[in-house]
Amino acid sequence: MRALAAFERALISGHSPYDRLVYGGDENALSTSAWRGMRLFFSKRAGCSECHQGFNFAGESRYAGHSKTTPVLVRNGVTEGAFRVPTLRNVELTAPYMHDGSIATLDEVIDRYVIARKLSLDAADRANLAEFLRSLTDREFVTDARFAAP
Repeated sequence: MRALAAFERALISGHSPYDRLVYGGDENALSTSAWRGMRLFFSKRAGCSECHQGFNFAGESRYAGHSKTTPVLVRNGVTEGAFRVPTLRNVELTAPYMHDGSIATLDEVIDRYVIARKLSLDAADRANLAEFLRSLTDREFVTDARFAAP
């Protein structure tokens, strides 16, 4: 168990286009659309970064004070309850989405949040946000032969 835990801690994905921009200074790492999406992601208007924070774009339990016996609620189409906000690292490769796997695509996730949170995002905003989320995928990491199935 300790060996597995040590191995998992060593799995650090940090060469996505976003990482190349932020940590490597490569201003050409993101497309124009992804740049727009990044600004939107970190804006108050979209509010994505209120929950998805830090290096892993993850978060602590969204609703503090809930226990294991607290039921999960669905309010306006968005699940609420006692669970941690998942990482968005390599999110384009982790479908289906949401805690219950009920959403098939990133575009559908964005649409769900636009409706549920009453966000004012037009089709271009939504496409830019999706492009930014795709920029969090580290293709080098996910294709590394060292981590392939034996």
